[in-house]
Amino acid sequence: MPIDSLMDLIDAMNKPIVDLSLGLSMVATNTMVFVLIQKHTKISREKEYSLLAMLVVFNSLLGLIIIYQAYYHFFNDEDDRSDLQRTSCILRPHIVLIPSLATVISIVLPCIALDRLIAVLKPIYYYKMDSHCACKLAGLVTLLFIVISITLLVVGLQGPSEVDHCHPLDFFSASTITLFLFFVWFGHLASVLLYIAVVFVIEKRIREQAHTLNAPIDARFRAVERTFAVFALLTLVLIVIPVAFLALYENLIAWLRASYDLKDEHVVDLHAISRIILKFTSLNPTLNVVFYALKHKQIHRGFRQVFSKKVREV
Repeated sequence: MPIDSLMDLIDAMNKPIVDLSLGLSMVATNTMVFVLIQKHTKISREKEYSLLAMLVVFNSLLGLIIIYQAYYHFFNDEDDRSDLQRTSCILRPHIVLIPSLATVISIVLPCIALDRLIAVLKPIYYYKMDSHCACKLAGLVTLLFIVISITLLVVGLQGPSEVDHCHPLDFFSASTITLFLFFVWFGHLASVLLYIAVVFVIEKRIREQAHTLNAPIDARFRAVERTFAVFALLTLVLIVIPVAFLALYENLIAWLRASYDLKDEHVVDLHAISRIILKFTSLNPTLNVVFYALKHKQIHRGFRQVFSKKVREV
């Protein structure tokens, strides 16, 4: 793809209409999953779905804030202004809530993966655990969300009185953004490693069942194995690799300039790439929710009922 076409694509992905589409799809998808889970009492009472419900709530809130961000940029042409005040920008919900929600979600994802790993490794211990653990964790995560939001609010008030754009990546200092991206990257990397561990444990159980018991392999094991393999792949491709690339981007560009006489007009703006990766950070947890929920045939059938008029009887 020519460099000019790539730059046009990156510019197009950073338009407010893309944020609006992303936010609406996140809210609609997470709400649908939540309703379908609550519709089936047996599923909604399972311990793992307390954590999933928590992720759904934070995903939906993030989607709503992204919709607000799109609305703000639709009706505020910041390129024609040079007097954007920091104290005015920080009152916009998306400035603080997008990074705080993304950080909290990156904490919830590895908690869900760890929950599944414990359930697979020690099923008896897992089902004897206090059912209120998930509620306690939800309370702790909510408290963390409040603390992170207040911290970002205080940190955001520091700095020049005027800012270039009312966008989280342009508003906060480089050190704050680096710390935020590190937390997000580390949380998603931890979830990838835990997902891979779950896949390995399930594969080991499948082999033991096949060789020791000489019994047919339960299709549910393979379905769960595929689900977590998809989780690991999605998170790796959408978050872990792009954020690592972002951290090395300036060094890579410096090396290309020195080695191949790279021209400035052929360098993609770092902030533009950062904004796209922030979109991936928002999208990945929603995709995780969808794949996680669809492993239940009742929810899968519910999705089919929403998107098609006729559903074949199972």
